[in-house]
Amino acid sequence: MHGKSIGQCDWSGIMFLLPGVQLKYDVGTPLGMYCNWESAMAHAASGGASQSFTEKYITQKVGVLPNAAPHFCEMWTFGGWMSESNYIDDCETERGELDAVLSVNGVEESITLDSVDGSFFPRWRFLEVVYSNPDFEIVTLTEHNVDSFAIVMAKRSLLEPWRREQRYLDLTMTEWKQLSEEKYKFCELQEELNKYDALVSKDAVLPKSLMKGMKLPGKSGKAIADYARLHGGRWHVCAPAPSLV
Repeated sequence: MHGKSIGQCDWSGIMFLLPGVQLKYDVGTPLGMYCNWESAMAHAASGGASQSFTEKYITQKVGVLPNAAPHFCEMWTFGGWMSESNYIDDCETERGELDAVLSVNGVEESITLDSVDGSFFPRWRFLEVVYSNPDFEIVTLTEHNVDSFAIVMAKRSLLEPWRREQRYLDLTMTEWKQLSEEKYKFCELQEELNKYDALVSKDAVLPKSLMKGMKLPGKSGKAIADYARLHGGRWHVCAPAPSLV
């Protein structure tokens, strides 16, 4: 349709751009196509697919087990009150608890965050990205006053860039320490590289400075050949192109 491939969610009936998310075995046709993983969870919970297989499959794909979406009967399409926007908002509402790391004046400890108004972090607060890889990123929220300087470190998934709200994952103290150690080693390596770069480039001269004292050959072939012999160079003369006639 209009140059796009459109699919329809097998649970909610919502239309979406393909590929969406697909629940399938390693080999074979998909068990279902959905607008998000929450819909796949709801379909499995209703008996539409194996719940144990669905939970394991989605956890591998996303990194965390999502909440189930509302029942399709609540959609206005099926006689309920929910619009498509209401449905998606409900699916992206953060619920439950989240493991994170808190640093107060340099002292780190594990903490558990509760969702408030459907979010683990106030939506109007700026979260700074301090680490990222293709699968996830670490974000921080900083609070400081006269007596303390506090930083909350949290982890969120990058596996679903099409989501309006990103999905948060648990960040344990062990994982944070491993990442911090990697960062420390990277900084040490970068410092050594900077020192080496400064050492080898301290006597470097800009190309334009070198060109000022150069005497370039004339345009004639004899002048170029004389210049080459004088400087020990070797010029490669291309053979004429063969005639096509």
